[in-house]
Amino acid sequence: MITGGNFLMCPSLDAFNAMGNLVGSPPLMINETTLTLEHVMEKLDAIEKKMLTEDHIENMDKKMHNFATNIGSKAGEVFKLLKEKGTVIHERIEESPSWIDKLEEIFSNLSTTFAPAKTIKKTP
Repeated sequence: MITGGNFLMCPSLDAFNAMGNLVGSPPLMINETTLTLEHVMEKLDAIEKKMLTEDHIENMDKKMHNFATNIGSKAGEVFKLLKEKGTVIHERIEESPSWIDKLEEIFSNLSTTFAPAKTIKKTP
């Protein structure tokens, strides 16, 4: 407690506050520049502008939701296309033995057709 202007034996913060009440707050010096309340408010405004607000968060949430929806939509299209292609490939695999049989039959017919043809040797 400060009584009669005697600052002895009182906590330093109490003495500082008492002097501030009597003569006002002392100016602060930072980088040889007097820091005023206006400087502090400008810095706080700059910090506040950089801070995320609820609007920023909601906007980011909407963007993420739209992005996830687009990915889901594209994935659905890819799975549908893969399913269609898988069906076509499966059908072709099932048909391949019949194709092989047809090719064997064609080659057999060709070999029997051309087998009777005799080769004529030319003498020089």
